[in-house]
Amino acid sequence: MTQEHAPDGSESRTRLGTWQHHLDYIRKSDSFDDDEKARILSGLSKLREFFPDDWFSEVVQTGRLRHPLVSYMSNYAPWSQSWLVDFAERLGYIKSVPGFDKLLERLKDPEQYSGAEPESHGIYRLRNAGFDVELYPKIGTGKRKADLRASIDDSNYFFEVTSLQPSLKAVAASRTFDLLTFPYSFMFHGEVIVQCKIHKVLAEPRIGELKNKIEKAIEEVRQNMKFAYVGEPGIIDYLIVHNEMASQLDALLSQFGMERGVSGPAFAVDDVRRLEAKFWDEVRQLPKDKPSVIVIYGNLTYFSGDAGDFYNALAYEIEDTVYAHNNLIMGIIIHAACQRHHEVRK
Repeated sequence: MTQEHAPDGSESRTRLGTWQHHLDYIRKSDSFDDDEKARILSGLSKLREFFPDDWFSEVVQTGRLRHPLVSYMSNYAPWSQSWLVDFAERLGYIKSVPGFDKLLERLKDPEQYSGAEPESHGIYRLRNAGFDVELYPKIGTGKRKADLRASIDDSNYFFEVTSLQPSLKAVAASRTFDLLTFPYSFMFHGEVIVQCKIHKVLAEPRIGELKNKIEKAIEEVRQNMKFAYVGEPGIIDYLIVHNEMASQLDALLSQFGMERGVSGPAFAVDDVRRLEAKFWDEVRQLPKDKPSVIVIYGNLTYFSGDAGDFYNALAYEIEDTVYAHNNLIMGIIIHAACQRHHEVRK
């Protein structure tokens, strides 16, 4: 077996860990018209200035933690590429803000990215509204720092901007999903099509067994240029189809009782309780004698489903939390899917 056909995808990983590969892919893609290509290529070139080639190569090669930017880069759907362009434009707009270098360091770190990315939204919105802003201002004479400071009508307001971190159940579900789909869903992009439904959270030994089966199936499809199915009732449905058979994808999905897409196990969470706990935790980071605001970005379960009493319960809990702290003047929750539709106004 030669390296270029190794199931671990080492050759593909090396190739995908370069900006040039992604720029060339967009240029050759038939998924975008000329105007879209020009906008995407311009955005990626700007993003490359903030996340240079050596960083990109290292984060892909090590695979220590999957960096979210790698996920966006490897997903060539129009919405994903558009997100990257928006992100690049946001960073370009705020790069002169005091403290930006520290923010960029955090964005490059896979472990800190989820906390830093919401801060980039917050500082962008405040600066776009015309306020004098600063990242990571010191609080008093100690070592404590807030996320943001905004000068509004000659008064300083301090902000904690954060995201609602996944619950333990969500983390377990995401881990199962990631290990069984990443890097296969992008490592062999352009050669095979991966479609799957993972029905339940799995333990590591079970995941290892399935990974072996999936890697063997991928290698088989790469060799015979047909398709392969890995399935266990109630656990996983996994279809690998060679691009030469792309026109038969829907028929094959129907044959195995599957639908288009790549999805992981479902899980339930109590978003109201989690948000309440998040507010109480974040308020400790703010000065006790200065007007302050907490902003939380999050993918909240009920925002995309049947709300029921969710909104009322959420509003009451946040209202009580704000009133319980004299320094808090506002608590803001922004659902991730709605971020671009809201703007701070002076």
